Parts: sequence; structure tokens; C-alpha cells
Amino acid sequence: MSNNPVGITEGSVNGPPGNVGQINRALDEWLDSLAGPRNPPFQCGADFKNEWGRLFRLLSISVALTGALLGIDKLVLSGSSLALAPAFKIVAGFGLAAVLYSIYGCVFGMRVSPRQAFFCFALILLPWVPVFAAVKVAGPHLNFWFLAIVSYVLYVYLFILVGKGLSKITGAHLLRASLSLVPGITLIILSILLAPAVPTVPAK
Repeated sequence: MSNNPVGITEGSVNGPPGNVGQINRALDEWLDSLAGPRNPPFQCGADFKNEWGRLFRLLSISVALTGALLGIDKLVLSGSSLALAPAFKIVAGFGLAAVLYSIYGCVFGMRVSPRQAFFCFALILLPWVPVFAAVKVAGPHLNFWFLAIVSYVLYVYLFILVGKGLSKITGAHLLRASLSLVPGITLIILSILLAPAVPTVPAK
């Protein structure tokens, strides 16, 4: 006679097995990351050598949630694999920003490597991509001024979070770390405003 009449298995006691457990872990890390940089991994002199797993879990869950919110099937998990194109574009964007910051950051006394800057930007900003997607989806149904205020608050909050992350990594004062981001943000805004409009190709 079975000693386990209710069919409880080791996996059901210790937690959800397989892919479900990985998704739960990714969601937990995503929610925790919304609160901003924490130790670990954010600490003075952090090299982030063991954070690739966390990064790709955040990348996967953020891209999947964003795709689900925007109704874009190509961004959602397909079978057991993630559509690589949008994910690689996000990673490349953070990589470019990290290299640029590591070059000019020393002007503000912020000596960080491209690796440190990359993980700082990615781990802090990635979890917020689905949040901005939700704001975009809800935008047409919200009052313009309410939407503008919400967007402004989110941008300022992210600015502070990234400054806090850089401050933790370098040991610099939060004000100096935050001010060091201004040239980069200004460059991004100018590149968006001055970028020529992409002409549309008429359908045949």
C-alpha cells in the first residue's frame, strides 16, 4: 500500500518544478528590481561577474510582459525560446550607453568600467520597460495632464534610481552620481528631437 495516498511529490512540496519555477523566480526578481538598486549586487566596487543569469531572466520577463501588454506576438515567449531580435536590441542599447558613460563619466569623478555601467543601467531600467508599456496602453483612456504628470514622475524616479545605483558602485555622493547622467540624457533627447523623420513607403 502506498505511503503517499494524497499524491504529494517532492517537487510539489519544495516549490513548482521546471519552467514554472523559473518563471516564478524571474517574476520575483522583476518585482524586487522595481524598488531600485540593492545589495547584492549593488555595492562599492561591484564587478557583476555572477549577474548574467539575473540579467537574462529580467530581460526575458520584461520583453515577454511588454509584448503581452502591447499585443505584439513577436515579443512574447514562443514555445521555450524568446524572440531574440528585440532582446538583442535592448542589450545593444545598454551596451552603447555604458561605453559612452564610462568615457565621459570620469569628468564628474565617476570612474566606472563599461561592464559596471552596463549592469547598472540594465538591472535598474529593464524592469521598467513593461511599466512604460502599460502607461502607453492606458494613455488613450487617461486625461492628458494626468498622463503627463505620471510620465514625468516615472522619468524623475528612474533618474534617481540610476544615480543611486552609480553612487553605490562608486561610493560617490548621490548628487554627483545623478548629475553625471545629465550629459547622456541631454544627448539622447537631442538625438530624438533632431533625428530626421523616416519617410514612409507607400503600399503597392
